[in-house]
Amino acid sequence: MRWMIRSQFPYLWLYRRVHAPAPEAWRALIDTECWPLWGPSVRAVECPERRIAFGTSGSIQNALASGCRFRCQGAGGGLHTGA
Repeated sequence: MRWMIRSQFPYLWLYRRVHAPAPEAWRALIDTECWPLWGPSVRAVECPERRIAFGTSGSIQNALASGCRFRCQGAGGGLHTGA
């Protein structure tokens, strides 16, 4: 697997290539309980819904920061973190 990073202040995008069938990969990506499994820096996720969808927001605790907020803006907009 390969990580790709793109930055444009104030956003940071992390990309990861996954070699799995698309439906299986998608289920893992939207399920917040799976985030620590495929994203080892994720320590905890606080989100009212287990599976993210358009409009979902919450926060994550990772190795670098606690309470990093995210908001899902849909398939085209991606998942954005920040205030």
